[in-house]
Amino acid sequence: FFYYFIRFLYHFAPNIIAPSEGIYNEINKYLFIPKNKIKVLNSPFFNEEIIKLANKKIFINLQEKYVVAVGRLTEQKNFDFLIQSFSKISNKVDFKLIIVGNGIEKNNLKKLIINFKLQKKVIILDKISNPIPIIAKSIALVQCSRWEGLSNVLLHAISLKKLIICTNYNYGPKDIIKLGYDIKLVDNEITNFSNTLLEIEKTPKYNYDNKKILKDDIILKNNYINYLDKLINENIAHN
Repeated sequence: FFYYFIRFLYHFAPNIIAPSEGIYNEINKYLFIPKNKIKVLNSPFFNEEIIKLANKKIFINLQEKYVVAVGRLTEQKNFDFLIQSFSKISNKVDFKLIIVGNGIEKNNLKKLIINFKLQKKVIILDKISNPIPIIAKSIALVQCSRWEGLSNVLLHAISLKKLIICTNYNYGPKDIIKLGYDIKLVDNEITNFSNTLLEIEKTPKYNYDNKKILKDDIILKNNYINYLDKLINENIAHN
């Protein structure tokens, strides 16, 4: 009932913000909202804020090399796929997989780790309030979501100049690539993703221009501010 109620409420909103082109198209196609009521506004990087968070101390010993995945432990995030993919190459690489998050799938994921005998190679950190330093110290960020709007974790990883490996889901990564940033997109298929993980340490590290990130961050923030100002001024004029 709640799902249909939310869909119903969309039709009473005078304006709707979509975080990506894909969400924009879905709102139009499946909710029958006219395109002139929908505005695509990509989320900002919040670059300066992320850098500050990255420098915060964390009380976890992370001396060994690792790749990291961050998100709620739910079906959407597809961590079962990631664990299965990593199991194929775990004995061929010298890095671990760290999953930062909590959620209803935690026990199932822990069972999967045990089934694949990965207790020494895959770690779930479920009580981390600030995952940014963990991303900052990783050799790569991996994301296997079945769907997203526009993943903030990807934006944070770009601010931290991390190598990003991501399943080619419909919404978000392509919007970021359009801004001029590299994300290694991989088909949602275990063998392909395993092979990509195997090549991580041979993949050139990204060296984004700090000025570009700061400039894009300001532009994205201003897009929000200008759009909201426009809506406020239109509302004042109508009243």
